[in-house]
Amino acid sequence: MKKIFYFLVIVVQLIGLISCNTTIEVNVYYGDENLIIYLDKDKPLSNDLLSNNKFDLNDLYYDEDYSYKYEGELISKNTNLFVKESINFKININGEIINIELIKNRPLDNTVLNQYNINVNDLYYDEDYIDKYNGELISEDIILYYCEKIGVKIIDGESSKDISIIRGECLTNEIPIPCILRGGFSS
Repeated sequence: MKKIFYFLVIVVQLIGLISCNTTIEVNVYYGDENLIIYLDKDKPLSNDLLSNNKFDLNDLYYDEDYSYKYEGELISKNTNLFVKESINFKININGEIINIELIKNRPLDNTVLNQYNINVNDLYYDEDYIDKYNGELISEDIILYYCEKIGVKIIDGESSKDISIIRGECLTNEIPIPCILRGGFSS
């Protein structure tokens, strides 16, 4: 009976020692880097712990989609946090610059552009509308150029053809008609 009693005492002490572990591990993922922070259990992260980094508490999220923001809650178990890296993205629309904040290393899509009535398929890397943006990941501050297109219906006798042209450009080679400027015609 004494052996069972001593065994139970040792088990209870081991359980007590194991549960006294008050240090937890917080993994902070920043791009390709991983920062490991050892934190006392049931304590929040502080900017002091992040002082040598390029981010602060306002950039931390619980998920890679940046849906659940870390709001300074107490952390009671090992946790992964993700840093939301933003870049300044600019679109030039006929000389007017629109500034947009974009998550780094993600492609631009129409959900960001809808509020400006811009379609991602009308963006170019250059002012001459030659180097088209094709959904590449954006990893640095850039300027894209919006190529405004208008629909034109060309009627030739009994036949007609719908085409799309850049506003302000002339139809050449395809069908010889006057230059279309701002929805009107010039000869």
